[in-house]
Amino acid sequence: KEFGSWYLVAASYNMGENGLRRQIKKHKTKDFWALSKLGALPKETVDYVPKILAAMMISKAPSLYGFNDLSQYSALEYDFFTASGGTDLRDLAREIGVTEKAMKDLNAELVLGYVPTKLDRYPIRIPKGSLSLVADYARQRSIK
Repeated sequence: KEFGSWYLVAASYNMGENGLRRQIKKHKTKDFWALSKLGALPKETVDYVPKILAAMMISKAPSLYGFNDLSQYSALEYDFFTASGGTDLRDLAREIGVTEKAMKDLNAELVLGYVPTKLDRYPIRIPKGSLSLVADYARQRSIK
């Protein structure tokens, strides 16, 4: 709403909101393409927005762009388990016999690979059918 255009929203994501606000104020325009032509945006941002647009167009009609016979991935199946702060996903993965990558894929928001210690409890995604293994691990480690 603030920027008035999805192009500028994507640009602000790439270069930072405050940097974009300064350029809009300095050049007195909220037109992404005008800001690009003026050299007001970093090259990375000028390239980023068209890449996002291209990805959107390709995703809507992949065969028009030469993407044929694409196989579709099935959604990851999971259950939730409420873990305590400090729960290490790598240790949990080893304990229940899944790859660290599987646990990371299910909990991508936990970029450091563990539930932050400042949180009392946090719902993590675990592979479907592993609830009893995780619960056993939790009892051993005092995870809630």
